[in-house]
Amino acid sequence: MSGTNVHAIVEQAPAAATCHDPADSAAPLIFALSATSAEALRGSSRRLAEWLAGRQHQDATALSNLAYTLARRRGHRPVRTGVVADSRAELIERLHRVAEDEHPYPAAVGHDDRGPVWVFSGQGSQWTAMGAELLASEPVFASTVAALEPVIAAESGFSVTDAMSAPHTVTGIDRVQPTLFAVQVALAATMSSYGVRPGAVIGHSLGEAAAAVVAGALSLDDGARVICRRSRLCLRVAGNGAMASVELPAQQVREELARPGATARDVVVAVVASPQSTVIGGAAQTVRDLVAQWQEREVLAREVAVDVASHTPQVDPILPELSQALGDLTPMKPTIPYYSATSFDPREQPTCDARYWVDNLRHMVRFAAAVRAALEDGYRVFAELSPHPLLTRAVQQTACSLDIPVAAVAAMRREQPMPWGLRPVVIDLYSAGAAVDFGVLHPGGQLVDAPLPVWTRRRMLLRPDRAGRHSCVNTVAAHPLLGAHVRLMEEPPRHVWHGEVGTAALPWLRDHQIHDVAALPGAAFCEMALAAAHTIFGEQSQVCDIRFEEMLLLDDQTPIGAVASVEEPGVAGFVVQTEQQNQRCDEPAQYCRPYPRKTGRPPMTWPIYCGPIGAATTAPRCESGSGSVVFG
Repeated sequence: MSGTNVHAIVEQAPAAATCHDPADSAAPLIFALSATSAEALRGSSRRLAEWLAGRQHQDATALSNLAYTLARRRGHRPVRTGVVADSRAELIERLHRVAEDEHPYPAAVGHDDRGPVWVFSGQGSQWTAMGAELLASEPVFASTVAALEPVIAAESGFSVTDAMSAPHTVTGIDRVQPTLFAVQVALAATMSSYGVRPGAVIGHSLGEAAAAVVAGALSLDDGARVICRRSRLCLRVAGNGAMASVELPAQQVREELARPGATARDVVVAVVASPQSTVIGGAAQTVRDLVAQWQEREVLAREVAVDVASHTPQVDPILPELSQALGDLTPMKPTIPYYSATSFDPREQPTCDARYWVDNLRHMVRFAAAVRAALEDGYRVFAELSPHPLLTRAVQQTACSLDIPVAAVAAMRREQPMPWGLRPVVIDLYSAGAAVDFGVLHPGGQLVDAPLPVWTRRRMLLRPDRAGRHSCVNTVAAHPLLGAHVRLMEEPPRHVWHGEVGTAALPWLRDHQIHDVAALPGAAFCEMALAAAHTIFGEQSQVCDIRFEEMLLLDDQTPIGAVASVEEPGVAGFVVQTEQQNQRCDEPAQYCRPYPRKTGRPPMTWPIYCGPIGAATTAPRCESGSGSVVFG
């Protein structure tokens, strides 16, 4: 015996004081919701909204405790979403929206405790005042940018805070790249403050500087120095080059560039973004001519908004000076997996010294290989931390080529308002199955007696043409005649079966007829007895001394029960009966095991004679041994 036998309540536990901080009472809260199906998720949201509507006198403390309860005192099921609200009325309205929404709410693709893969893109995602809203609404974002302000000002001579909040789009590679770097690392820091920490990082071109900082391979100041000095040197070769994206495999692009008669000798493949997407770079006019040719063929192609052809021979003149300029870096070992888009082996953890950053500017970007490696290592949730997504489609294409389900989330979108800051991104990642440490958001709180999630109910109906009122149709049995098996915990042991041998469940039994009425063949009794013997004693058992005294006529539904009682070691009696009128007819049968053959002695049996076996039925009976017997 084990387990708890007695419960005793000595005294009611004292009420725990709430851990809610009044200073945060105005901050919007994340309310996590999960269920086992989309239907149950909607039902749970509706039930929670109705429960809240009946509690008229709830303050901000009560809402904080509800958010704590949903996030930390409930299980997180595979179908997930969440809502952001700062008042009871707003929470009720948003819960009703979830309940009435037709969104499919797919199951999470992430199934482990790893965080998402942060993806840091290259140049091209900038837009007017891209950081202004987050500077005002997200304190961690603002403090991270403030920490970068003096370093970038000293290296590049401008205010990064002004650049990302000005009413005009930042221009010039020496300003664009440091500003994008600042946005990227500030987004990562803000997500960490919400309990979302990366499981791995991938950088694309200049995005590798932010990836190195987040992975712990560079300090924040060293990361800023890399991007500022890199972009300042690139300014020297600006204006002569261009880059373009084309929806063609890299190998096909190479073949087109190298074919006889091609004029694109000053253009190379600069980026392999995905198995279907490639970026070329080189002389500006040649790049534009190629884009026009592809568009004439109805191939999706567009020029990228840059004036420097990075990852091409155009940057060769500045590489020696870049190596010298970055000689004072202090690289460190990454603390989280870093999938390099610069190295030939994306899993090789890079040493982020001057040589690596020279290769980063000159080598082809192997972004598809880095994403593929992360997917092969089990990562399923990716999030692009940039002002606008440039790489989510490439991530999806790479995952599709491997037939792997994936979630690719964008942290920001061009000119899209963010009234709740990055909280909706936390919900998106939670919904996708990424690990979220809700202890960061809710370090403490009181358990609220809120409604539990709605059960997912499924009606498992048998097919009408296969089952009747008394039928079991062998839905869980391995044997089509005996049906479901249960061993009763008795001494001596007994085994029981419940099956269906009617002609609706087993149409082939109609082929065995007596006077045009279906009857269970004697071979079927033998098969049931032998199958029962094998279940009890193993494959070496036998059935002996079978006697048939009365036939079992079959209706459309003919449920049967069978009992085998072990009366001495190695021997059991076997009885079959119907359930319609609880009448029985005899089938003498016995089980035995053969004596071990290695002794040379003949097999020995222990006879056990059973009671009558048969059935009551409304079908006409055969009154005598005469008459025709039809075998199908």
